[in-house]
Amino acid sequence: MRPVIGILIAIICLALLPSGCSKPTPKPGSGRPRLVVVLLDETGSYVKDLNLWQPSRQLASSLVAGLQPSDAFCLIGIDATPYEAEDVRIPVTALAPSTLAAAIERRDLRTKVEGLEPRKSVGTGTPMTLAIAQAADVLASQQANYRPYLVIFSDMAEDAPKDGKQPQGLHSPLAFPSDTVVRAFYVAEVPGRGREEMIQRITHWKEAFSIWGVTSPPALYSMADSEKEARTFIRQLGLPE
Repeated sequence: MRPVIGILIAIICLALLPSGCSKPTPKPGSGRPRLVVVLLDETGSYVKDLNLWQPSRQLASSLVAGLQPSDAFCLIGIDATPYEAEDVRIPVTALAPSTLAAAIERRDLRTKVEGLEPRKSVGTGTPMTLAIAQAADVLASQQANYRPYLVIFSDMAEDAPKDGKQPQGLHSPLAFPSDTVVRAFYVAEVPGRGREEMIQRITHWKEAFSIWGVTSPPALYSMADSEKEARTFIRQLGLPE
């Protein structure tokens, strides 16, 4: 008799959805999977002078490990000639909605990330603004399907454009989806400028992101804090919602 009663209750609940036996209301913003776009510095100052390619690549791989089914990932390299098609080292790759299939795809994606080697950059400097513009365009093109995340591994040695000025050569204005989460790690002191300049540079970058439409305060971390803060962020990213 009990199995019959259980079946009847289940049928009644299905008939009453969404009012009587409705599913729990999802958290705000949790209706869409996430798209994590990584900007990974390939310039000589970052790869050779600071020797940060391997630790940054490993952290990018750990980000992939934290993705949930249906999340997506993209990795763009920063070199001396930014915003070119070849800068997209790993195009937008979506994980399957199935837990088992997503685990297999996540493993394959981590293998791709860990197999990346820095390209030889021709030129000097870290042209951050154009690289950021390329990431913004990727996120904007997918905002209907994903919640946008931008994770930057770079010394960010370029000065932020004053008042969020648009860089030359863009076909459309630099603009982020308003709910973009921005994290930047390994922001470094520029030789000869000192720590105070770095702190001021971080402030200017935060102001620029705000002008470009990011409403949640970006977090940019210096060399000393980056390892710890990156791993904390990765753990938070991996928590089920």
